[in-house]
Amino acid sequence: MTNSGASSGRLYYESIAKDFTRQQIELPVAVSIFKGDIFTPPRSWGEQSYSNLVYWNELAQGGHFAAWEQPKLFVDEVRRGFGWARQK
Repeated sequence: MTNSGASSGRLYYESIAKDFTRQQIELPVAVSIFKGDIFTPPRSWGEQSYSNLVYWNELAQGGHFAAWEQPKLFVDEVRRGFGWARQK
């Protein structure tokens, strides 16, 4: 085992403590939507929550565990999403 259970569960614990209310995020954000995921939000939701949305892409392959299901596609998305940071 990787001892990652607590860190994985922390997201849910902290989100429930805040009643899942939307919070404005001003940091640069890259979003990749994998169509096989449980929930696929529309871009308009991302634009409402992220004032600095630098990348948005919707992919036909992959699901909730995209890094495991489509590792090459996932890595390509990370590179595309944060490629702007390498240019600075």
